[in-house]
Amino acid sequence: LVWEDNDYVYNGTLNFNKVSNLNNAVSSEKDELINSITYTNVTKNAGTHNVVATLNNPNYEIEGSNSNVTIIAKKNVSLIWGGTTLTYNGYEQKPTATIQGLITGDTDTGVGLKVSGAQTNAGNHTATCEISSGNYLLSNPTTNYTIAPKDVSLSWNNTTLTYNGYAQAPTPTANGLVGTDRVASLGVTINSHKDVGNYNEIVTIANANYNLFSGSSVQFEIVKKEITVNWSNLSLTYNGEKQTPKYTISGLVSSDTASDLGLTISDGNINVGNYTATCEISNGNYELTNASVNYEIKPKEVTVKFSDNNEVEYTGSGVGFEIISISEPTLLVSYSYFSGEQLLTELPSEVGVYTVKVQISDSNYVLVGETQASFTIVNSEVVL
Repeated sequence: LVWEDNDYVYNGTLNFNKVSNLNNAVSSEKDELINSITYTNVTKNAGTHNVVATLNNPNYEIEGSNSNVTIIAKKNVSLIWGGTTLTYNGYEQKPTATIQGLITGDTDTGVGLKVSGAQTNAGNHTATCEISSGNYLLSNPTTNYTIAPKDVSLSWNNTTLTYNGYAQAPTPTANGLVGTDRVASLGVTINSHKDVGNYNEIVTIANANYNLFSGSSVQFEIVKKEITVNWSNLSLTYNGEKQTPKYTISGLVSSDTASDLGLTISDGNINVGNYTATCEISNGNYELTNASVNYEIKPKEVTVKFSDNNEVEYTGSGVGFEIISISEPTLLVSYSYFSGEQLLTELPSEVGVYTVKVQISDSNYVLVGETQASFTIVNSEVVL
């Protein structure tokens, strides 16, 4: 048998080398004999196939081998890649692929087209195509593709904060998150501050799957915390020294004490009167409420004691009846004498009943209790 020697490429039809000549056959019978040959193990699929020829004529038998190797090469096809620029959506993604050059009747599904290399995160990636059919050879089985970060915006809550003794910053709300992502997934970074003031901070995010296109800066303020002055001892008694009411401070945050306030109180007063006390602080993180209060210094009470012996013997001279003790010994006192309702201009000297009244001129003191006494000038006894 003399066989054809053809090159075949898969085309969806049966392709194989046939017997082209028969050596030693009768010339007049050769064409008819060749046409009577039947072939087995023929196929349309690419590969190496051993085709077997059978002569259907009893007058001849095949000398030597009755088979021949037919090679059907794979058909070269190319891929049309789509979706090579994607945007992060929180799930695995990959490009799409369509085969160009398939034989009529073959389909992408039919040849077992499969795209692998799906990725979730933003970045540059590679996808690969495979086919299960052995009849085709892909000329461009891989492609590069990109998953771009998704735009996300931040809006800010709590842009007015109150001093609390700790570093603070506003809290963000994200618009544009996908999948199972939450604000915490973004890795938002913003400088926080402790003290009262106005701040303008640049915001960054660590998650490379997102692009922060709005809300990348935020203005916020930390305002003063109100604290209250609680006053006590608003009614004081003169003691000869400067005095002010007592006070406590309420509303301080746990990390601060009153000594952190730089607190001062207006200078105290000594004398009896009505006054105003005012607290001030130098710590700019607080604002005082009830910072001022009215208070009074009242006179100190003074008591006197007169002699129990209220009879004085007539001497012909003015007689005084004075106190024998006073609760403030250094205090200057004055006396007024009365005969009945009449104020005397000098000490009484005549026999009779008189009244003495004690006065103090210092307004920082007030007499209480016994402030006057009656006494009698009695006849002087003489011996005849």
